[in-house]
Amino acid sequence: MQTNWQRIMAITLILLACAPMDFAQSAKQTRLSETVSKSWAQLLASSQDHRASLARVLELQMQEQARAGELLEKQKLLFAQGSISKRELEAGEHALQAAHKRSTPATGRSRSIDCRSECN
Repeated sequence: MQTNWQRIMAITLILLACAPMDFAQSAKQTRLSETVSKSWAQLLASSQDHRASLARVLELQMQEQARAGELLEKQKLLFAQGSISKRELEAGEHALQAAHKRSTPATGRSRSIDCRSECN
């Protein structure tokens, strides 16, 4: 039979042997947690930068769309006066449609980024 002293020594040795492993795992967990936190912060910062860039692009595209709309109105007047051909009027209509199509994807990307950053 083992004496109480031997049992206490065996338990102490087991605890001492396990303690450094728990400490090492805890340190790894802490480093991993810090890395995840830094990565998440970088992702959020990049998302905000991207959103700002999209906002600038969208503003420029909306200005282009407005200019194309104004030009089309002028072309309609000129067409009514007989100063330009139907082909030139159609070119203006196509330019307005193209400007509208270019601004639509940027609006969608901006909204999806807003959702991702606000949802997390």
